[in-house]
Amino acid sequence: MNYSEFKENLKKITKATFLKCAKNLKPEEICGFGIYTDESVMSMSICCNTITHLKDLQQEEKGNDEYFKWSINEWQYEMINEIHVAKINEELLNEHRKISDKQRLFEKHKDKILNIAVEVLQELKQESLFKNLNREFVLMFGISDFDDKEIEKAIAQRLNDATQFMQFKNWLDSEE
Repeated sequence: MNYSEFKENLKKITKATFLKCAKNLKPEEICGFGIYTDESVMSMSICCNTITHLKDLQQEEKGNDEYFKWSINEWQYEMINEIHVAKINEELLNEHRKISDKQRLFEKHKDKILNIAVEVLQELKQESLFKNLNREFVLMFGISDFDDKEIEKAIAQRLNDATQFMQFKNWLDSEE
């Protein structure tokens, strides 16, 4: 797999997807954006959340405010820009088929893909793509069925400001 090309494509698609979200929604309505994958990195999804959706979920299930804020799988728009992401997912699935029975090679591939996804979000943030949004805005990379809180904290810290990161950390630590 050509990881440089993969990263370039993921970044281009992620940026285009965010710009489409910002065009279709009011920027102040966007409170979350990110990439979501499964633990075997066979597919990715780009997700976006709105403040209205977040507040509705928080009202429905009181006491789960932080869960709904940070849990990308609960966000309003999942699998957006699916047509363009499908090409990336096909590449991920093909690579998975090639190496899934080679544990060491698979773990190296998985780590590389996870790092690429976080780097893409971090680079887009550094390019000021996510400026002028809701002050509660969070940037996330999520992994389904994943339970390494230290890695999750490190990712949240890389992608968010200190205040948002502390909210995430405090919430995650309280879940133990």
